[in-house]
Amino acid sequence: MRAPDRSIVVSVDVEPDVALFVDGKFGLTEGLGNLTDLFRRLEVPVDYYFTLDAAREVPDFAHEQARDRRWVGCHGLFHHPAYYSRRSPRWQKQAVVEATAGLKEIVRKNPEMFRTPNFSVSEYILQSLESLEYYADSSVLPGRHKKIYRILNATDHRTAPHVPYHPSFSDPCSQGGMKLWEFPITENPAAPGAPIGLGFVNSSSVEVALQAVRVSVGPVVTVLCHPWEAIDLRKRYSGLPEWLTSTCRSDLRSFERFLSEMGKELNFTCLRDLVHDYVSLSKPVNAEVGIS
Repeated sequence: MRAPDRSIVVSVDVEPDVALFVDGKFGLTEGLGNLTDLFRRLEVPVDYYFTLDAAREVPDFAHEQARDRRWVGCHGLFHHPAYYSRRSPRWQKQAVVEATAGLKEIVRKNPEMFRTPNFSVSEYILQSLESLEYYADSSVLPGRHKKIYRILNATDHRTAPHVPYHPSFSDPCSQGGMKLWEFPITENPAAPGAPIGLGFVNSSSVEVALQAVRVSVGPVVTVLCHPWEAIDLRKRYSGLPEWLTSTCRSDLRSFERFLSEMGKELNFTCLRDLVHDYVSLSKPVNAEVGIS
């Protein structure tokens, strides 16, 4: 199977302000609008993944994403606990079921794609997504390796492929027999184990971010954003670490230039169209492709 030409997918994890440090919604009330205005102005297609608590804060916006055959992404119930994969298999499966049902009630259709908070996907989460007939997941970040207390593995994606694949029922980082597609998140070569996204552009420079995309691995480049990265976080909350506040600001001119330059080199697309392309390429010419 010949993969499509290299493409770039922009996605936004729609969630309350950075949950590991604060409890607030300024990103939802201010940052989300900043981002959507920019994307509309540049005519960049975007995938949105909603935590259920965030979708309940912005129900009209969430429902809007379900129009015109666009896909809606689920990002779990909440952004806590920090690592879903550290909870019991029963808890993980139930969390996916409840988040899916709650989001469906808001957007009035089944969500089609999923991303686990903090990339903490597990075989149990993927099994639930398969049973709920999701088309795609985008939770695996090749190179990601996080430990709790320097002992317990929270995530370990060091063996994961960098190309889209059907995962195994027993290992999210291995190819297997699921119908579900896994579209890995692009590993940032300038910060191994981390993604390329708005925060990276804010804290480095447009030139550094562009070079990271150019030398990154994989046919699909993902650019990951959060609404709280599009506000002046240090002005809203005191006592936050510098490494965090330096990644967040309401001035999106650098990010706009980054997207504009990327658009000259790569094709912007969305996960729905990519899944359709990959399904089409893996089937005989006259086969039916059931992607709605």
